[in-house]
Amino acid sequence: MSTPAFMKSPYFVLDQAEEFMDYLRDGWHFDVLCRSGAYLRNSYWYGEWVVVLVSPDEKQEIPLLKARRGGTADDMRLFKTVNGIYSFCKQYCVRSPIIPSVAGDRERQKVSLSDWEEAKGEPG
Repeated sequence: MSTPAFMKSPYFVLDQAEEFMDYLRDGWHFDVLCRSGAYLRNSYWYGEWVVVLVSPDEKQEIPLLKARRGGTADDMRLFKTVNGIYSFCKQYCVRSPIIPSVAGDRERQKVSLSDWEEAKGEPG
């Protein structure tokens, strides 16, 4: 797989849901990457996770950024709880999110596009 594309454009920010879904409909998928290992504190799991869109041929990655600026690793949208990254996955119609818990691991998320179409009121 190529080097992550967080030094290149295009990139996505959280308010671009429909464009994000367009990529998924075109055969792209998204991965959740664990940047720091998960740990339990007061009944909650914490860590650091980021999301990247991956092209069908796995040669291009587009990171999810927190704002429309730059495109460096520091600009990536960072999820700090399992609940946060799980909620993101569910928002994009991943029926059973797989969240990596070891730093450096990544997991491909399986999106159910028919769930997105139903949520939007469109025929599947």
